[in-house]
Formats: sequence, C-alpha cells, structure tokens
Amino acid sequence: MSRTTELSEEADILWRKAVKLGQKCEICLSTQELHAHHMHRRGGTRYRWDIRNGVCLCKWCHAYTHDIEGWIEEQLELRNPAKLAFHVRTKRYAKDVIVDKAEWAEKAIEKLKGIIEANT
Repeated sequence: MSRTTELSEEADILWRKAVKLGQKCEICLSTQELHAHHMHRRGGTRYRWDIRNGVCLCKWCHAYTHDIEGWIEEQLELRNPAKLAFHVRTKRYAKDVIVDKAEWAEKAIEKLKGIIEANT
C-alpha cells in the first residue's frame, strides 16, 4: 500500500469519527447506526477531510439523502442553516483537485486529531 493511500485511509477514518462526535443524526436526532456523509463528493477534492463538509446521519436519513435529490439541502435549511450556507458557498470550489494528496492528508490528520481530542 502506498504512503498516500495509507494517509488517505487514516484521514478518512478520523474524518468519520470527527463528523460523528455529536453522536446523533443531525436531521432526526436518532443515535442509532450513524454514518458520516460528505456534502460535496469526497473524491480527491479539497473538502474531502473538512468536517464542515460532513453531516452525521442515521442510516435512514443517509438513504433518503442519496435517494431523493435535494432532500438533505431542504432538511439542513430547516435544522442547520450554517452548514447549508457552507455547502452552497463552497460548491463552485468543491471539484478542485488536490495536487499533493499525501501532504493534504497529513495536514488533515493533524487537524482532525486535534478536533477529536478537544471534543472527547
């Protein structure tokens, strides 16, 4: 496994953990079967490991998000307008590709570890 892949996997694990720190679905408030959902597709983009790009969802709300176009945006408009505003504001930059993914992952890992440590 390459260094970039290892760092990306570690950053993905930490990102999911950080997004789920609230321990409940941000839409229905369920505490069961929580998932971390990327508002902007994760790919190799600049927001992949930005927790502001994450929403903690139960498996049912996560399914609705993927099955019904625009559903998550409607729900966030009601429940978390600041998160929706970030999503809208950053949409045009979301497809910017990271040039040095390993370096980007290292920085994300340090930041995510700090967030998790500060909140546990």
